[in-house]
Amino acid sequence: MPLGINHTRKILKEGGIAFGTMITTFRAPAVVPMMAAAGWDYLVLDNEHNAFSSETIQTLALVSSYEEITLLVRIPSIEYHHVACTLDLGVDGIVVPHVETGEEAEMIVRSSRYFPRGERGASLSSKSARFPDLKISDYLDWANREILIVVQIETDKGVSNADEILSTEGIAAVMIGPFDLSQSLGCPGDMEDPGVVSACGDVIRACDRNGVSSGIHIQSVEDAEKWISRGMKFITCKTDSGLINEASAETVSGLRGLIRC
Repeated sequence: MPLGINHTRKILKEGGIAFGTMITTFRAPAVVPMMAAAGWDYLVLDNEHNAFSSETIQTLALVSSYEEITLLVRIPSIEYHHVACTLDLGVDGIVVPHVETGEEAEMIVRSSRYFPRGERGASLSSKSARFPDLKISDYLDWANREILIVVQIETDKGVSNADEILSTEGIAAVMIGPFDLSQSLGCPGDMEDPGVVSACGDVIRACDRNGVSSGIHIQSVEDAEKWISRGMKFITCKTDSGLINEASAETVSGLRGLIRC
């Protein structure tokens, strides 16, 4: 199959741990091979809190198709046009925020899958640039199999309905939004609050019961180690701007230390 496989889906399906980072700032196509060379398994373009144009997403998706890296987009909401139009740009999957019910999960799957599982309108335009002889049937089979659907459970209601959400056929992974979850539980920003930790544990166990990979967006290797030890396998760490800021600050601090010496 010329379209290849979804790198991150393969890791998760085989029981491995996938590591990604969030792209919030950089729009140059070079960001994709740079992150792939660094060893990230996936990137999440954040189009919930940031503004990536369709042209930018399509360009980054084309570049990612030549790299061993998965390109996901966090969409603003669950409406059909956000799901299907984003996938039509050629990305490898979507991250959907604030999913709270099984009905919403089913709507997401129907919008992102072709017949017989879903109702997504068919378009090969994003793939024909690289695969001009692609057959419609081959593409539909590939898309229904390889496109990764990640939901975010980040409210008390979502946690309560976790089994209902995660039993929906087609949901591959969860990325908990810890800050929004802390807000929903009445302790904004306190991700170590016992209620937040307990809610995350509830989601992890629901994932295990339903064969879905659990994950979270965190800001440090230490946090990643903690959540991996608790069973998480889809680990989104930091952002592109955060990584650059940290590396720059460390280098500048070292350089200025030479003067003090």
